[in-house]
Amino acid sequence: MIYLVDKIISGIANVLDQNYPDVDIYAQEVKQNMKEPCFFIQSMEVGTRKRLANRYDQTRPFEIVYFPKKKEYTREIYKVLGELPFLLEFIQLPDGPVIGSKMESKIEDDLGHFLVNYDFPVRQQVDEGPNMEEVEIMGGIKSGQKTGE
Repeated sequence: MIYLVDKIISGIANVLDQNYPDVDIYAQEVKQNMKEPCFFIQSMEVGTRKRLANRYDQTRPFEIVYFPKKKEYTREIYKVLGELPFLLEFIQLPDGPVIGSKMESKIEDDLGHFLVNYDFPVRQQVDEGPNMEEVEIMGGIKSGQKTGE
């Protein structure tokens, strides 16, 4: 599932890069000497809900943190946080678009925090054993007539 997380981060980063070309984007690990303004994308805890048989729904929450050029630039933070729900409502993955849900934003410690969930149906691979090669069925149809009439 790490592959899926990487695809989602790439999808988010592509949207941010298209709309904020002059802003650096970092993912998963904080680099020293980050150049501000910048975005930091991180995956949060995964939620899994059981469905029928070997099917599950997984919720992949992500946090996008916006570091403004200067800490006191709250107007800049509000502007970015106001745009992100519309920009990240859909992200494009190699398998097709994914819809964001439960979007929230807040300013904390002079940084903009934007939270979004991407939900996926997943299927657990089950080893079903070897398939039958051949089946022989023997039988017939019993006459429906009554005897002795």
